[in-house]
Amino acid sequence: MIIKFNKVRLKVIPLTAKNKKALAHYKGSEIVLTPGFNDIPEDVWKELRENSSRIREDVKNKYLVEFKAKVEEKIIKGKDGKPDETVTKLTGKEFNKLSEEDAKKVIEDTWTIKTLEKFAKDETRDDIRNTILDRIKGIKDRTIKDKKE
Repeated sequence: MIIKFNKVRLKVIPLTAKNKKALAHYKGSEIVLTPGFNDIPEDVWKELRENSSRIREDVKNKYLVEFKAKVEEKIIKGKDGKPDETVTKLTGKEFNKLSEEDAKKVIEDTWTIKTLEKFAKDETRDDIRNTILDRIKGIKDRTIKDKKE
């Protein structure tokens, strides 16, 4: 799932015992999001979102944006006097399934080389792949400036 972090600082998400998928995937006690676009496995993001009111609040306030994700909410009627329950289904879009315009937008605001390398590995469109490789080179050479600078 492609997540955009709309702050000019790092966001550290501490992992707890409730975050079994995240702990297994990241093999550490935290996830660090950089400003701009980040890539987090969809099942991990769903678990984090479900278990953290802070993440849900950041999504609501648009500090964290689930880029091109489809969110469906469904109300399940309660039975035997139980209250109704709202169930949220979240489906992300993989980088290589984005339109060319959206892919370039993501590349332009991704600052983590590891994320860009993952995008390049899965990308089959030559133009997008070259844009990713140019971005990686620019970050490594320190020739790319943030628009905010």
